[in-house]
Amino acid sequence: MMKTLFLQPPSFDGFDGGAGSRYQAKREIKSFWFPTWLAQPAALVPNSKLIDAPPARIELDEVVRQIGDYELCIMHTSTPSFASDVKVAEALKAANPSLKIGMVGAKVAVQPTESLAQGAVIDFVARNEFDFTIKEIAEGRDWATVDGISYRNNAGAIVHNKDRETLEDMDTLPFVTDVYKRDLRIEDYFIGYLMHPYISLYTGRGCKSHCTFCLWPQTVGGHRYRVRSPEHVAEEIRRAKAMWPNVKEFFFDDDTFTDNLPRAEAIAKELGKMGVTWSCNAKANVPRKTLEVLKANGLRLLLVGYESGNQQIL
Repeated sequence: MMKTLFLQPPSFDGFDGGAGSRYQAKREIKSFWFPTWLAQPAALVPNSKLIDAPPARIELDEVVRQIGDYELCIMHTSTPSFASDVKVAEALKAANPSLKIGMVGAKVAVQPTESLAQGAVIDFVARNEFDFTIKEIAEGRDWATVDGISYRNNAGAIVHNKDRETLEDMDTLPFVTDVYKRDLRIEDYFIGYLMHPYISLYTGRGCKSHCTFCLWPQTVGGHRYRVRSPEHVAEEIRRAKAMWPNVKEFFFDDDTFTDNLPRAEAIAKELGKMGVTWSCNAKANVPRKTLEVLKANGLRLLLVGYESGNQQIL
């Protein structure tokens, strides 16, 4: 197994968002989501490390000092941060010329050719869901056999392997909170409408809606809501609660947690037994009966996308 660093790179001053955000930007407030998209493959790669530089206030010099110990670096990137992220990759490669650098995220999923062309230092990009893609790369497999990547071959030509099949059994994914515990400081993460300290994670991926404003279903998650079992979710929350007794709120960052109402109620009842406070993303069409069940079992806040009351515009 290649020694692997998962990196949300140091970015421009005032960077707001982090690896899980839909809106990486600079603005008048700071908010940081947990880097769940990096923590998930990190949980699949033994002895890996996750550095989430912006919230931890880790500068490039510190990352460069550490990079000599690694064989593989997986960087999360986004459209607004891409140029900066390429400069970080160049610095890492200069410090460790044998380092293989791969990038993940919506930007490279949608524009693999352009990303590789604009970033000569990038060895490969992983398209769509990349958890097991990165695991196979870290295992040292021949890149020509790894589904879901675009890369430069020995002749310098860009090659696009076939797409990776969509992950169906979400319970095969290990808990991201184990990586949070190992590598992150939860107090570094702050969202203005969530109680602090909080923890966010996914209980499923994908969304059946086709709202034009939303990033992840169109680029990575897809339009089928694929979910973890209520028991799997409850076990992770139970363990997280034991690891961080000071956590005041858990947030489920699924695009639309309430798309599967029976499952949402089942998870809520498990959370109610633990006495935890939690919040989630939802649509405005949740029946009152379900809302009553969720609220009675610890629900504090629903984040509802009121972008338009007109379905055609959405």
